[in-house]
Amino acid sequence: MPTDNFDSNQYWRQRHDRYQRNSQGVGNVSFSQKENDDIYARSRNRLGKVLDFLKVPSSALDLGCGIGLMAEPFITRGINYHGVDISPRAIDLARSSYPDSFFTCSDIARLELSLKFQLIIERAVFIHLVDDNKWFSALSAAKTHLEPNGIFLLHDKIPEITEQPAHHVIFWK
Repeated sequence: MPTDNFDSNQYWRQRHDRYQRNSQGVGNVSFSQKENDDIYARSRNRLGKVLDFLKVPSSALDLGCGIGLMAEPFITRGINYHGVDISPRAIDLARSSYPDSFFTCSDIARLELSLKFQLIIERAVFIHLVDDNKWFSALSAAKTHLEPNGIFLLHDKIPEITEQPAHHVIFWK
């Protein structure tokens, strides 16, 4: 897959600067803000059910948290929530929405926190890591930050063949 000329980190920084709090900035730009808001509402509801099923872990790391649209199910359950995103603008917006939670601006492929978490989640973030090395580095970083017997939820489309619907998205086989 050709990725030589694409800087995904810069892409997301610019996208968050452009869209700010509009859910299109972290969702699907081909959908309206209302459509994205509806998708995020359903996703938060489903995530809440998953957290309840897991008996509410005490700590969670959200890789690619964006502006914090998925933080609420964690926070309302008293989970020690920590979001990470590559975009300084997204992190600033997330912090302003959830000032009592923790947010770090970092490339998830180079993440170095001195913390471990019972649950690590990524929601349609790894599909944007179109370089093999970066994808495996992000996976390694997740493993490094996971407590023994912790859970890593990878929420990406994984088809039987590799698909690349856009230059900044790759569905790995």
